Amino acid sequence: MDVTFIKRAKSITSFNLTPSDFQSTKYKKEIQHLYQQHMFPSFKPESSLHILNAPEYNKLVSDLKTDNKEQYERLHNLSLKGIGPAEATLFLLTQEGYLGGGSSAGRDLIIGNKAYEIKAVKWKSKATKDAVMDFRLGTNIPGMTQLESDIQEVFFNEGYTDVIGCPEIKGSLFQMLEKEKPDVYYAFEKRYQELAKDYFSSHETVFIQTKADQPDFGEIISIKHVKPEDIKMERYTNKSIKPLVKV
Repeated sequence: MDVTFIKRAKSITSFNLTPSDFQSTKYKKEIQHLYQQHMFPSFKPESSLHILNAPEYNKLVSDLKTDNKEQYERLHNLSLKGIGPAEATLFLLTQEGYLGGGSSAGRDLIIGNKAYEIKAVKWKSKATKDAVMDFRLGTNIPGMTQLESDIQEVFFNEGYTDVIGCPEIKGSLFQMLEKEKPDVYYAFEKRYQELAKDYFSSHETVFIQTKADQPDFGEIISIKHVKPEDIKMERYTNKSIKPLVKV
């Protein structure tokens, strides 16, 4: 008999969990036990963190990936409504942390009286590792729709796009506008920074690297209060301006 096949066929790949199981600590110990017993044998629930700390958290993530990289990727991308990438891992690796759910408005992870927003991101440059991208701000930010409309109009009037309501404006075009029409660009950037400032002002943000083919996949890049000067416009896509944030 093929022992390797039998081992693979018996391998548990998921549990019957619901979003509400992660929205309190009621089943915290049970969930940690399940993952320890069936997926990550080196994981010790008692070693999970009382306080969210990037170096210690990243060490635990590294241990999970060493145990089983495929299972770690499934955990990172756990497909449950209202739970984003990395949020289930944060639940697993914290003592008292629980998730806010899809309507929590900047309270993705709650530990005691402290709440964090979780952003799964990619490095703008893997060489410099000084800024993150490929995420979006929340929806319905007052003033954002008008800013986006004004940007679309200017890019068309200046000849950068072919239609006035262009649904996609590449980052290279934003860079071109910054170089050729700096006054116009920086006026837009200031408006965007003010809107983003209000969005980020009420919480710390946890930026987690979400590109699976990178060595730091799943690790915390930064935990910070994002300031206006940290923010730039990266590109316009999927009906929103994607930010670039210095870390």
